[in-house]
Amino acid sequence: MTPDEIKELRELIEFLKEYDIGDFEFERGDFKMVAAPYVCAGETLPREPAPALGQDTERLLAECGLSRETVADLRRRGVI
Repeated sequence: MTPDEIKELRELIEFLKEYDIGDFEFERGDFKMVAAPYVCAGETLPREPAPALGQDTERLLAECGLSRETVADLRRRGVI
């Protein structure tokens, strides 16, 4: 069965049984997560929740070449 063929909840449950579903504990809380329906050879996929809103903003802006002073100014002015 493919995702396009799922019409009822019971079909979805059966479909998801093929994938790893687990309970995960993180500092921001516990949750259930379904593993990705694909495998990348030699890669380990992350098994953690998405970052909190703004959690990576400063790091990403630094990777884009913005200085700490520029990022601090953007934060001070409420841009980020």
